[in-house]
Amino acid sequence: MIDNKITNLKYPWLRKIDNGILIEILVMTECSKTRIMGSQNERLLIQLECSLITTSIDKTLINFLADVFDIPTVQISIVASSGKDKKTVSIDQISTANAIIKLS
Repeated sequence: MIDNKITNLKYPWLRKIDNGILIEILVMTECSKTRIMGSQNERLLIQLECSLITTSIDKTLINFLADVFDIPTVQISIVASSGKDKKTVSIDQISTANAIIKLS
């Protein structure tokens, strides 16, 4: 089991909630490929190969995370958004330990 204090220090963009996890994400759009690039400003940095249309960004992000975690898209929701690039994503039925393994 991963200690919450260690998780908070090493992965400040990842938080445990009652039914799963929250991930703070910084999105870069119109990239050559969709991929995880690391972290920046206490957010997980994800590059998306999509246009600047907000619904396209959200849908592409959810589909990408569903592929990464090998889960249905219904388990993933964007619970907060600040502009096109800052997203808070909720993922149900995933532990912080599993998230770290899948995102590494």
